Amino acid sequence: MKALAIASFFVLFAAAAGIAAPNAAHADHPTATVSMPEGTAVAGCEKTNECFIPADVTVDVGGEVTWSNDDIAAHTVTAGSLEDGLSGEFDSNLFMPGASFSHTFEEAGEYPYFCVVHPWMAGTVTVVGNGGGERSHDEMEVTTMGKPSATDKLSDGTEVSVTVTDPAEDERMSITIEFHDSEHVNYDLVVTQDGEEVHSEEGAHKHGGIGEHETMPLASDEAVDVMITFQGFGIEEKTGPIGEEVTFTEVEGMEMMMMDDEMMMDEDASATGMLSDKTMVSVTATEPAEDEQMSLTVKFHDKEHVNYDLVVTQDGEEVYSAEGAHEHGGIGEHETMPLASDEAVDVMITFQGFGIEEKTGPIGEEVTFTNVVPEFGAVAVAILGAAIVSIVAVTARSRLSLTRV
Repeated sequence: MKALAIASFFVLFAAAAGIAAPNAAHADHPTATVSMPEGTAVAGCEKTNECFIPADVTVDVGGEVTWSNDDIAAHTVTAGSLEDGLSGEFDSNLFMPGASFSHTFEEAGEYPYFCVVHPWMAGTVTVVGNGGGERSHDEMEVTTMGKPSATDKLSDGTEVSVTVTDPAEDERMSITIEFHDSEHVNYDLVVTQDGEEVHSEEGAHKHGGIGEHETMPLASDEAVDVMITFQGFGIEEKTGPIGEEVTFTEVEGMEMMMMDDEMMMDEDASATGMLSDKTMVSVTATEPAEDEQMSLTVKFHDKEHVNYDLVVTQDGEEVYSAEGAHEHGGIGEHETMPLASDEAVDVMITFQGFGIEEKTGPIGEEVTFTNVVPEFGAVAVAILGAAIVSIVAVTARSRLSLTRV
């Protein structure tokens, strides 16, 4: 059975209005620090432009900005804006209270950003110096979400993730390597496609644990293999499992359709994902409540005669299952047994084909949404990610192997 292992990451493009377009103040600084203060998870901070403090910072080319989550809720720091979509310049992924995220800016320009979970939170980084002009994204029609395409761990428990853009013939692939919650990381990197090396780098040192890389133009649309050889934490004295290799095979990004720079979303869904044939699948759920039944709507967008199996669990216990569901219009209504708690549920859909007698499509493919709740009633687009909280995701083909040397 082919499975697209999907994890959900709480990424919300809720409709919000009134986000100001701030002007950055210019000053020469190699670094800047931004706080996300307590209470920003509730709309209102945008009225005083204090969702990020300061909301506008300026650094030199090569300068680093560090965001600290001083709130009691999880947030993201994501390049782009609610109006224009994601720019792809940087993305923290969802990070928890007390954690921080840093990014080094290598080119001059103005970089708006926001929190995709709470889109009223917006700020701007202005980068000055001899690094070139501001990057433009107006002509972008297809982009790739900056969520991990593949994730693994070193033997000391350090999480390592790779995020890539979608491979395309004659185009370069952007690759982000992240050693989570780590600093002064040293590693070697080799990227191959169909056995041919398309990028290699020895002795990479990343102060904030995040490295940005770019391959040569690719020979095809095939996925790539990424091998990272860990060379220790530190500057002079190195620590950690030095020499250990983490290999990700068949890594590719997930395309996200853009039409006139606007993302295609299901505004009513609790979670949205995608089959490998790019059929959008969404789940809409009512709020989970102890001793009450949860209503679930499964929708295969723009499809007819859809066949699938469905399993819903809460805290590991099955609360609903249906085999051989057939929906003429592509939309199925389901209801769980009374729930044992107010916790979110996990929803696993096994696609069984389009049609009545002869079935077509990626039969046997699984789409799994974890921690599904009807947060905000509006949903995010499909992303590649690691499970944390509700909303979506479709992984690309990624088979992970950890080789310890």
